[in-house]
Amino acid sequence: MKYKRDMVSIFMCGVFILSLLMDSFMIVMENRISPMQHISAKQSLGSSYALIWGCLIILVLLVLWKDKSEKKNFITGIWASICLGGCIFFAGLATNNLMVGHTSTYRVTFGVGIYLIMIASYSIIVKCNEFINKSWKKKLTTFLGIFIIVFLVASGWLNKMSIMTEYFTRQDKFNQVFWEHLNISLLVVITSIIIGLPVGYLCYRYKILDMIISGILNVVRSIPAIALIILMVGPLSLLKEIPVLNSIGISSFGATPVFCALFLYSIFQVINSLRGALMTIDRDYIKAAKAMGMTNIMIMFKVQIPLVLPVLVSGIRVAMISTFTGASLGTMVGFGGLGTFIRMGDSSAIALDLILLGAIPIMIMIFITDLVFSRLSRWVKMRMTGVEYDNRYELTN
Repeated sequence: MKYKRDMVSIFMCGVFILSLLMDSFMIVMENRISPMQHISAKQSLGSSYALIWGCLIILVLLVLWKDKSEKKNFITGIWASICLGGCIFFAGLATNNLMVGHTSTYRVTFGVGIYLIMIASYSIIVKCNEFINKSWKKKLTTFLGIFIIVFLVASGWLNKMSIMTEYFTRQDKFNQVFWEHLNISLLVVITSIIIGLPVGYLCYRYKILDMIISGILNVVRSIPAIALIILMVGPLSLLKEIPVLNSIGISSFGATPVFCALFLYSIFQVINSLRGALMTIDRDYIKAAKAMGMTNIMIMFKVQIPLVLPVLVSGIRVAMISTFTGASLGTMVGFGGLGTFIRMGDSSAIALDLILLGAIPIMIMIFITDLVFSRLSRWVKMRMTGVEYDNRYELTN
């Protein structure tokens, strides 16, 4: 059968071309809150404009050349990953060009074109990885571009960019709110796991308890996060009047309402994942275990928990991702966290780089969480079944 060309990758090459032709490759501002001026790739890169076109032409030729061959897809994926890191290199180069003759108050940041190049390059990498079987090759194509970006940031290549200027100006504040965000997120998830696991098992065993707990949590889940955090202020303002609770730091503003709201969201995921997975276990496994003389406790730890572990890991992954995102809303009730910069950037005038200074670390946390828990879930499945699941949901020995 004749190979059908990878239309998704070809389309993404078209997006790449569009990004080099549009007027918004970079954005410049006289200062942090002044009106944005969009600059094209040709204007911002100068003589290096031909170089980025050369990278694109090579990518287009590789996309047209590749078929289902692992070797061809690996080569194409590697070049796409280099293009992913390279677009940040060209962004730094454009920034250095645009900053010539301007004071430190002048701001240069990414335009739409840079984001389109990153999306297009990453999409091509994903499509190439569908035809790559070896794990190390997939990792290399996926992470090479990220390593290039990390190296460029660490080397100071992007130091003149607006977001880096904002970071260096507010480094102490950034470190403070970053650890606040991370600490409350981890505390929420760990607490929800400790409490949610036994409660989820009890909900599985006792239907009346299941109806009560599930009913409450389903109602809570239907409330938007920002509304739930604000709703927590009322009852907590009454609870803080109790001396014992006040002495341990319970307050109607700050971290307490954020913790309570995010805890309810997180424990819903843990309980729902565990209870739902336990209900899907074939009753024949339980009957066989009882026939072997196992007690309920032994069945729970030796049969049920191992069987539901992959689903539980996925539930915890969702809980962590939603918690990292939800913690950014804590600024509405006086909590810090990375949402501080997002709100600062959207207060009186749009300061895009302040928003990115808060949003990018959250996206990195989500990316790392998704990567780690996806690998953990796959490892658990492999340990249970003796086979490995690849990204195409096929079994490999």
